Amino acid sequence: MKKVLLFSLALFAVIAVNAQTSVWKVTGKGTTMYLGGTIHLLRPSDFPLPAQFDSAYAHSTTIALETNPDELQKPEATQKMMQKMMLPEGKTLKTVLADSSYKALEKVCANMGLPIDNLSQLKPSMVTMVLAVMQSQKMGFSTDGVDKTFSTKAKNDGKKILFLETIDQQISFITKMGEGIENEFVMQSIDDLEKTEKELPELLNAWRTGSDKEMSKDAEEMKNEFPDMYKSLLVDRNNNWLPIIESYLDTPETEFVLVGSLHFYTPDGIVKMLKDKGYKVEQM
Repeated sequence: MKKVLLFSLALFAVIAVNAQTSVWKVTGKGTTMYLGGTIHLLRPSDFPLPAQFDSAYAHSTTIALETNPDELQKPEATQKMMQKMMLPEGKTLKTVLADSSYKALEKVCANMGLPIDNLSQLKPSMVTMVLAVMQSQKMGFSTDGVDKTFSTKAKNDGKKILFLETIDQQISFITKMGEGIENEFVMQSIDDLEKTEKELPELLNAWRTGSDKEMSKDAEEMKNEFPDMYKSLLVDRNNNWLPIIESYLDTPETEFVLVGSLHFYTPDGIVKMLKDKGYKVEQM
């Protein structure tokens, strides 16, 4: 089960020549656009990226990202993020979680050398995110993912960079994860953490090889287990982004849209939505 990994890490193998990957070419209205599904955490060994990413980038004059990564590094954004990660005044992890969930989380924190008392004011979902990032870092992953790679490259190459949502919107989406289902979210996160060493490479392989079957299966699990979170993090955002993405086909520029892979692979995803509107969408 990779539900929480997919949400919080927002998501390996050598691929065969001409194999597909998480890149699509969209044509319509006499213009072309590219879509690229991203993974936010990668290892040095995951580079070079599949050649289709470089090809789509080379044929594009503009890239579009979920949000501005440079803004996230600013002190005011960091401060805002920290404020929204915190529990309301007077509440702690111990008061918002069931005793069994708290003890399970306490044990995991201790095993990772992170005293739970240091995290007592954080929302439960934010604690699990911290643990997920720590676990991934132990495995050699860093935040030098697909989106950061092409953001840096576009700046160096002088290409135009667009953004689909504001920093405030993204912070809100992230910090509201698991609200109202804190105990279920924590227990599922713990289960996922125990399987990270096996399942994170599997997730990367599904992304790298463009496995619609595997990515769709994981999305369906999330939809069944956490329907409200699935709707807010994927469906609602896809609906918000679609008119923006569609408008790119009205411009003379060629855009390369880079967002989390699950936004493309689900039955509610952008690929299907564009196909339903009559655009030709080909996986590269």
